[in-house]
Amino acid sequence: MSRPNKLVNGNVVPLTDAEWAEYQDRIENPPSVPVPQIVTRRQILTALGALGWITEGEAEAALTTGQRPAVVDLVIGSMPQEHRFGARMKWAGFLNAYRSDAMVAALAAATERDDADIDALFTLADTID
Repeated sequence: MSRPNKLVNGNVVPLTDAEWAEYQDRIENPPSVPVPQIVTRRQILTALGALGWITEGEAEAALTTGQRPAVVDLVIGSMPQEHRFGARMKWAGFLNAYRSDAMVAALAAATERDDADIDALFTLADTID
């Protein structure tokens, strides 16, 4: 990699050794961006559809009518009977999605995704206006 230059008072000058070392370190070790822990219902449903966790049609129906996507019904149906009503009510009324929520982990498992996929989901969701 060739050493880049910088602009100082309208003049192009080479980076100092310290600046070059810092530049290389940032390239090799980019700063980590924290994964968002809370996103809105609209953001998470849009991201779920965009990433194929659910279909775009399911995402739109979930947002506009509250209809549960098939995988959500699958997850709720796999719960012990005494937890299903609470899970259905939680789904119907959620305004925000939390990275640490057990339902998020269950959806990931049901769609054969891992923690890195959940992080990518929340990271994408956070970028949606």
